[in-house]
Amino acid sequence: MPQYRPVFLYRRANLYQGRLSGPQPRAFLAYIGVSFARASLQRQREMVSRVHIDCDEFGSTISDQVVVVAKTLQSYGHDAEKFVADFGIRLLAEPSPYVRFPAGLMADVWNRAAEICGDPHFAVRAADQIDASFYFLLGPALRLSCSIREALRRFCEYAPVISDALAPTLSETPDKLDLTFHENRGRSSPVVQDVTLSYVMKLARQIHDPATRPVRICLSRGESQYSPELLERLPCSVEFSSPARTIQFACEHRVAKAPAQAPAYDQLLRRYVQMLSRNDRRFADLRVQLRSCVMNSEISLAALADRQHVSKRTLQRSLAERDTSFLGELDAVRCEIALERLCKQPVSITKLAVDLGFYDSSHFSRAVRRWTGLAPRHSRRLLTRLEQ
Repeated sequence: MPQYRPVFLYRRANLYQGRLSGPQPRAFLAYIGVSFARASLQRQREMVSRVHIDCDEFGSTISDQVVVVAKTLQSYGHDAEKFVADFGIRLLAEPSPYVRFPAGLMADVWNRAAEICGDPHFAVRAADQIDASFYFLLGPALRLSCSIREALRRFCEYAPVISDALAPTLSETPDKLDLTFHENRGRSSPVVQDVTLSYVMKLARQIHDPATRPVRICLSRGESQYSPELLERLPCSVEFSSPARTIQFACEHRVAKAPAQAPAYDQLLRRYVQMLSRNDRRFADLRVQLRSCVMNSEISLAALADRQHVSKRTLQRSLAERDTSFLGELDAVRCEIALERLCKQPVSITKLAVDLGFYDSSHFSRAVRRWTGLAPRHSRRLLTRLEQ
């Protein structure tokens, strides 16, 4: 194909003035069209490698579940990478909230993993692998809740972060809390049910709330179908073969206080759930690209626009259509990275502030207080104590 690079600027100017015609310009436009098509295909391939959100009639499940299964299999001495590859899943080094798999597929993964290990206590071992950094911002949000009531409210509101198949509801009275799960009986995995139960009970033990305690648990299967170790960890009476799975908490009556301002991660979790409900993969890709910008110290609108292969103005319009902005998304990504590192990495507060592009540690501390309601060191101490 002939090259028209020497006359590109001239012909582009004539095109805007409506004076471009004849066989040579048509060939030029075809050449440009092919180039744009190739660039578009390359961008799509890049986006697929960074973002994977797949769902079925039961919804989607966060990739953290795959990491939990893999870590549990490895503790039994199995080849986790080969195991998940048999399901068409590529094992990630770290969990990513922007990689999600069909909920039905994940139920099969859980069931097969438990079958391979042959351990009736598999679900308990798996729940022990879930640390504070898992489940996107929901993990830290649950661990930093000031009461069991607050943690259960967050768990129900943001359950789609973990999986659309969970469907928990919370009914409240002045002296009682009932957490009920409404899974699809025909497709629900008993292993997932037991892992979720173990996780919630572990969470309840770790949150210091003397005013709220579990008093009764209703389970949907017979007693012989549950791990004895799991039943030993339940600190209250248990009813089996119940129509619904319910955890009931007794609450001491307290004088109602004015509600405190919700930490910023509540707003960020709501936006994430909205992204899932709209299946907005472009927005997910933008978050992943912005995260890469922050990690590479390229924090600017121009750097993000360049990674998205659009102009700055186009990027600003795209963000405005989603009722957000570059600074708003930058704050969200900084919050994600900060809470991840506070959960599991022994990096200094000053180093973390510099890595995230803050002017100094005091600016970073104010941001963490706005995100969590706590100072960075307090958040880290609390999360570390809970894990221990």
